[in-house]
Amino acid sequence: MNPSATIVAAVREEENRDLLRQSGADHVVVSSDTAGHMLAFSTLRPAAAKVIADLLDHGRGLDLVERPVGEAEVGTSARAAAGTVIAVMRGSQVLAPDDPRAARLEKGDQLILVSSRDPTV
Repeated sequence: MNPSATIVAAVREEENRDLLRQSGADHVVVSSDTAGHMLAFSTLRPAAAKVIADLLDHGRGLDLVERPVGEAEVGTSARAAAGTVIAVMRGSQVLAPDDPRAARLEKGDQLILVSSRDPTV
């Protein structure tokens, strides 16, 4: 009914991921994989795992914010953009801020930032 809607689904086991994608889901979260990754990450990098847990708890500390590149930012690097940019979405590609392709932001890019407040407010 709404072709622009993003469909997100969750499954417990990896073998069901493809079924949901074939059914039209844009993103599928596999809860058993996610829990396993967090457990392993918490063992190897406990401080970083606390930050990830904080990012997952929206509105209580650090948050992930997504915003389009501003007109004044087009042509500049991701590192020069306003805010703490952790990724650039260019189409379906995820670029790190130090990726050479992120050295020149383009119109249509989306910036993923870490913030302690919503910069759109």
